[in-house]
Amino acid sequence: MRLEEDMAALQRTALFGGVDAARLEVLAFTAARQTYAEGEVLIQRGDFLPGAFVIVSGSATMLGEGADGEALATRLDRGDLIGEMALMKETVSQAAVRAAGDLDVLLIRRELFSRLVSEFPELGAGVARSAADRLEKLTDDIQRLLSARQNKKVNSV
Repeated sequence: MRLEEDMAALQRTALFGGVDAARLEVLAFTAARQTYAEGEVLIQRGDFLPGAFVIVSGSATMLGEGADGEALATRLDRGDLIGEMALMKETVSQAAVRAAGDLDVLLIRRELFSRLVSEFPELGAGVARSAADRLEKLTDDIQRLLSARQNKKVNSV
């Protein structure tokens, strides 16, 4: 039952959604399951990330700050992926993550992911697809901000 639950959580992510069941089973079996109680800190801002976390059950709150220094909070739920860039390179967290209730996560360590990608290249394709989607969204966000800024300048003249 637990392995099926872990596979289902991985399947919900954009990163692993297109991966076949046999590969997901290997990933779920080799990832480390961790449990946190309500209020417990999973990640502190500035922590070195050993890999990415996938929420299997429960929810968490991600606390960070925007470019203007304003505090931001985001709710994370089952199937959400935290720290996916840490699968590809050493990185530190830009936000803190705290359990909003009982929380189960899978930790996919960078070394494990790298080994699995060498054995199953389609996992790497999922990372590339996810990165491309994020880049596209970021580009759209930047375009909207630039357009809004330009409209503000035109309206104030």
